[in-house]
Amino acid sequence: MSDNKTNNMNLIELKSVGSMVDLESGIIYPQNEDGSPDLDMDISLYDNEVSAEWLDSLSNEDYKTIEPILDRAGSQLNG
Repeated sequence: MSDNKTNNMNLIELKSVGSMVDLESGIIYPQNEDGSPDLDMDISLYDNEVSAEWLDSLSNEDYKTIEPILDRAGSQLNG
């Protein structure tokens, strides 16, 4: 993650779903095998682009990480 774009991101790993989330933008990136984010495969928590199955796969710890983003987005999802 030494690339300039990732240096400007506030990325947190979501181990239970093999992804990273940018806490500022609410964008989710799948992780590559080396642990870096796949910047070409982004999805938005703000635009409800994640599936219910993905949300159900989150550990309690990872859900707590994204819960503030869901709250800011006005989501009606329950944890």
